[in-house]
Amino acid sequence: IINLTEISLKVASGDIHQQIDFHSNNEIGQLSKVFNLMLNAIQTHEDELNIHSRQTERSLSQLNEQKLILDQHAIVSITDINGIITYVNQKFCAISSYMEEELIGQNHRILSSDQHNNAFFEQMYQQINSGKTWHGEICNRAKFGHYYWIDTTISALLGENGKPEQYIEVGTDITRIK
Repeated sequence: IINLTEISLKVASGDIHQQIDFHSNNEIGQLSKVFNLMLNAIQTHEDELNIHSRQTERSLSQLNEQKLILDQHAIVSITDINGIITYVNQKFCAISSYMEEELIGQNHRILSSDQHNNAFFEQMYQQINSGKTWHGEICNRAKFGHYYWIDTTISALLGENGKPEQYIEVGTDITRIK
């Protein structure tokens, strides 16, 4: 019982790499055997968690590298389903003349140029919300009033329930071409 108590205290403090030596098959021996089985199961789960943690870290690192490459080339923004901006990259800020702090928390309509009618946006959101990707050209108004055109692709980012939670827009400046 003293051995079981000492090892239990070590395990409670985080040292799960313990085993109880038992030599009898009485109730204490059976309790020790089950305790060792529990410790083995905990160690197995901890090992699996460590493997998954390393895989997650690698995936996150790869995702950050992909984001860096995307940010170097494209104009990127993310909004919630109500159009509130939650992310913009530096290219987005440069083309719109807004600072990131001025955009985050604002509705994407802050960039409205009034060059597109409601039917244009209704069709766009209908397509995105149906699970399809929308691609087209959008004219926006920058902070100081000038217009700029983006060849853009917009997709919904779906939540666990399969419904859109966010929209991501990736585009290229085509103002000179327009």
